[in-house]
Amino acid sequence: MSKDRINTGELASLLASQVGGNAREAEDFLRAFVLVMEEQLLANDVMKIKGLGVFKLQWNEPRK
Repeated sequence: MSKDRINTGELASLLASQVGGNAREAEDFLRAFVLVMEEQLLANDVMKIKGLGVFKLQWNEPRK
């Protein structure tokens, strides 16, 4: 993949092609996954996923 960014639809299509499913189910999975991550981060500030990484909330000063 040569792009720096892809949208959720493109990511869902890539996942579906890898596992042999359909893109709609993959997109539903991605949306649910992100929702669960968001809820966990808001509740705990840190989320560790083995093999994927550590996610944490970080506040940055606004630009001047």
